Amino acid sequence: DQLQELVKGRVDELPEKISTMLGKLKDAEKEIEKFRAEKVLQAAAGLAAGAKDVRGVAVVTGQVPDGTGAD
Repeated sequence: DQLQELVKGRVDELPEKISTMLGKLKDAEKEIEKFRAEKVLQAAAGLAAGAKDVRGVAVVTGQVPDGTGAD
């Protein structure tokens, strides 16, 4: 009964509706990961563009934002 109410469907529709919802969730997670990867690449490009030459060595510095899981 709870599932029927949550997905707004009849009992016989539940497997298909839940499968569709899980597929959409998986697609959304992939899209989020794609955007995260693009953001990281953009940040890396920005860091590389700001590299400083220190005695013939390219030095890049930056601050990692909170919540990235990086130490």
